[in-house]
Amino acid sequence: MIIIWGTGKRAKEFVSLLEKYRLVLPQSLKKIIPEIDFFIDSNSDSGVFFGKKVKNPKDIKWDEDGLKCIVAIAAYNSIIESAIKKYGIELHKVLVPYDREMDRIDRLLIEEYRKKPFPVNDDIFLQTLKISSKLISCKTSKELAVKLVELKEHYRAAQICHALFFLYHNDTRELVNAMMLIKSQKLKTVNHVCMVCAVMRNGGAEKVVSNLMPIIVNEGYKVSLITKKEEKDEYPICQVVDRYIIEDSFYKSSFSFCDKYEKIILDNKIDALCIHIPYFGIEYEYLVMLCVLLGIKVYTQNHTSIDVFTRRYGNIKECAHIYKLLDYLITLSKYDEEQWNSIGINAKCITNPVGMEKNINISGKNNRHKIIWVGRINNTVKAVNSCVWIMRELRNLGSDATLTIFGAVDAQKDIEILKKLIHENALESIICINDFVSNPDEIYADADVMIMTSPGEGFPMVLLESKAYGLPTVMFDLPYLYFVEEGKGIITVTQGDHKQMANEIFNLFQNEEKYKKLSKEALESYKEYCKIDIGAKWKEILS
Repeated sequence: MIIIWGTGKRAKEFVSLLEKYRLVLPQSLKKIIPEIDFFIDSNSDSGVFFGKKVKNPKDIKWDEDGLKCIVAIAAYNSIIESAIKKYGIELHKVLVPYDREMDRIDRLLIEEYRKKPFPVNDDIFLQTLKISSKLISCKTSKELAVKLVELKEHYRAAQICHALFFLYHNDTRELVNAMMLIKSQKLKTVNHVCMVCAVMRNGGAEKVVSNLMPIIVNEGYKVSLITKKEEKDEYPICQVVDRYIIEDSFYKSSFSFCDKYEKIILDNKIDALCIHIPYFGIEYEYLVMLCVLLGIKVYTQNHTSIDVFTRRYGNIKECAHIYKLLDYLITLSKYDEEQWNSIGINAKCITNPVGMEKNINISGKNNRHKIIWVGRINNTVKAVNSCVWIMRELRNLGSDATLTIFGAVDAQKDIEILKKLIHENALESIICINDFVSNPDEIYADADVMIMTSPGEGFPMVLLESKAYGLPTVMFDLPYLYFVEEGKGIITVTQGDHKQMANEIFNLFQNEEKYKKLSKEALESYKEYCKIDIGAKWKEILS
């Protein structure tokens, strides 16, 4: 009997999988699949989920017997910490991460099948048991590599990948070591490149993919694109690019996910996959390994910086083992290239392509004191709430400046908090929030200054775009960024210092000579950047 902590999407997938197991397994083996006692959800006071009661942790009598195994669907460490802090109970002996519980169940089934094959009312599941039962006895990376080479003679790459996930789940280090031994060093010449990007709207990385595809086409390659869905207001997609949609969630159906990728790759004779979004996580890792099994080249563009990557995922030495399988990891700064290379990753710095006209005239600036902020409306990643404190400081200085925020909303709570802060500080008359706009003219042409508040970035396209319009930028310091290192048309202030930023903006609006100097520098910087042959750099790594 297990208790499940969580009632979200992943919980639904977990319960659905357990129900599927019960349907397809023989009666004698159904005892391996645990029954569910109840669910825990800190956001619910009552209710029912999959026919079982949902309890709030504050209502649970933690000292009662029966709490033998609690499966944490997500946020394992947070649950451990909050249980001690809020309820004075230590759960580390009974709380199990979701993937570890799945690993326990799956390995029990594999061992049973290995001892004595049994009938299964699902062909894919049966195939998975057959393959994984041949792999479970491998003790070393070398043994696993030898067995994988043998299996490739009899099974499709998608079948093997699905079985590997069934057997190893999130623990992929041994798998990566084995894959390194079987990765071909003599892959065929690349003629057809396929870009992978979850969606094609809103974000800077998505805009990069839009700008990059025609450049790769102009270098003589056939280019395709795989996304999870097609939406309105997408960035332009080059007409000669074939587009494919794979909606499947890897977690929900790893076989269907891998199967569709394999068919697209083989049917269209794709020689290389260039993965943009996602560039980290389990879905990403198994997609990279699928490419290795298929014998095609695989690249990833890391659309962030080492600094941001480390804050999100941990030390690069500990969490980036999958990058060892890449033909190249594309970084956005020389510093990042050097850092990745220092731990054995084949990294290459290729900065982002320009997606606008190369000569844009500065339309009369600095006479209206119009400030813009451009990006995803997300306070954690973009620190958008800083706009409120900066504008409050500017108002206190007696400035008549106004701010327009342009961007798509990541989460409803972010926009609600932002609007609440604007209202609480009586700034509605000087701060305006606009939706995402794909045409840069609508954003930059009528502005005087751009501000950037991000605590971390990789290669912010908004910085490049603002330079094209001769806009000075005042930003929290990110010293590793390409354009910050260059220093033209930019004023940097200490991270998080709203008062300092407000003072710099105020002084800039009062100093016409300094404004014109920064504006001229910004445009010159943009024109110099346009001279970089991004296509040639990509051709070099694709060859």
